[in-house]
Amino acid sequence: MEAAEPAHCGTGELLCKGPHQSVPAGTQCRNAGTLASLASAPENQKHMQDYLSANCFGDYVSRGGLDAKVRELLTFSMLLTLGGCEPQLRGHIQGNLNVGNDKRTLLAVVTQLLPYTGYPRTLNAIACLNEAIPENE
Repeated sequence: MEAAEPAHCGTGELLCKGPHQSVPAGTQCRNAGTLASLASAPENQKHMQDYLSANCFGDYVSRGGLDAKVRELLTFSMLLTLGGCEPQLRGHIQGNLNVGNDKRTLLAVVTQLLPYTGYPRTLNAIACLNEAIPENE
C-alpha cells in the first residue's frame, strides 16, 4: 500500500472549515455533533465527550497510514459489525459521504460482511443507510 495522504477529518471534525481539512497530530477534533453532545451533556459527564474528542478523533483520525476514505470505511465496517451502535453508524455514514464513499460502496461493504455479522445487524445497517441516503437520491 502506498503511503497515505495526511489524515483528514472525514466526519468534519475540528470545527473544520470543510470535510477534508488536515488535522495536525495531537489536535483535538470537534464537529457540530461533538460540540452539541458536549454542550448537552450533564456537567458530570462532559469529561467523556472530551475523552472521545481527544482520543478517537484526535489521536486516531490524525495519525497517518490510512487515507480518509479507507479510515471511514473501516469505521463503518466495525460499527455495523458490533451492532447496537446505530447512532454512531449513522454519523459515520455521513462521514463516508463527506470523504467520497457513496451508498453503493457502503452497501457493498454491508453485503461483504453479511456472513460475519448476520442478518439482524446487516438489516439494521441497511436501514441506517436508507435513512441517511434514500433510494431516490
